Amino acid sequence: MNFNLVWADAKLPELPIAADISVNGIYNGDPESSTRVLGKKITLIESRIEFPHVNVLNKDKTEVLVLIFHPGDIRNSFNEFRVRPVAPGFNEEAFHLEKVDSFKTGKNISLGLNKGKVVSILGYGFQEKVKGNMKILKYVIDNFESSSFLKYYNMPIYYGEYEFKNNKLMKFSFGFEYP
Repeated sequence: MNFNLVWADAKLPELPIAADISVNGIYNGDPESSTRVLGKKITLIESRIEFPHVNVLNKDKTEVLVLIFHPGDIRNSFNEFRVRPVAPGFNEEAFHLEKVDSFKTGKNISLGLNKGKVVSILGYGFQEKVKGNMKILKYVIDNFESSSFLKYYNMPIYYGEYEFKNNKLMKFSFGFEYP
């Protein structure tokens, strides 16, 4: 948890090639960007299964961005982002961003990209595994002692996970693991 994060005054460290820190203007650990995009009345969905979160739908309600809140952090500060297609029967509370065609990260990663394009953006420092008909690329940054990026966020581990089916990005998640 980074209680001392002040984005307006902070100088961000150089972003590691394998890291991404935003989706459509919402930044990891930045409550101001969350309220700028979603408004001041952000209500968390409480769940017995996972951390409190907020769902955000794109214009045609085909994609969902799930913003994960870590307990003990600053209100409206989200440290993990997940993007996936909307599942049939989805009926959870959600913000609807009517001007957003699709969710894109700060590095222009979006659903539908092929594996080669994602690797060209994030580099080759990943572990690959196969789960059924899905190929999963996982990036991990865990060198806290030497990483100005992790020190800036005061978080021990950053991850990015990208799932492909038939060479097409079907869902992805990234952010800081809860310590």
